[in-house]
Amino acid sequence: MIAPVCRPQTDHRAVYFPQGEWIDFWSNERISGGGWRLVHAPLERIPVFAKAGAVIPRGEWASSVERIPDTLVLEVFPGKKLSGEFYQDDGTSLAYREGDFFHLKMSGECREGKMKLRLEAIHGSRLPQKITFLLRGVEKRNLRIDADFSEGEWLFEDLEY
Repeated sequence: MIAPVCRPQTDHRAVYFPQGEWIDFWSNERISGGGWRLVHAPLERIPVFAKAGAVIPRGEWASSVERIPDTLVLEVFPGKKLSGEFYQDDGTSLAYREGDFFHLKMSGECREGKMKLRLEAIHGSRLPQKITFLLRGVEKRNLRIDADFSEGEWLFEDLEY
């Protein structure tokens, strides 16, 4: 959820957080949903919040989507249940109809300081060489796990955080 300031000379704004637990993308602060909250929103840092349990894929900056990134970064925001999907094609052609795309499903759970994460490559003609997991929203530190990547299914169990 992104909550930019929309008024001049304002550096705070009221944000409604739906039910559930939310994590401040910048500070890793956990926020209980189900109500309004006044958040600091300076021009140089737009407020961004992830729902606990989200797995958000991101890649390195590229000037074109035709280039397959070497590393796919999965930012994991721990919650009872984890889920997310990632889809990538060349962004310009109809080659996806011929199977030129990558589709990844992510699911898992977190309990008592341990995480189980399942990755399933539904299709993988545009595979990144490596996946990096960043565990966010845990004691203001990030757990980083790097894994080589090939088509198939991977299960990471008992990852402590």
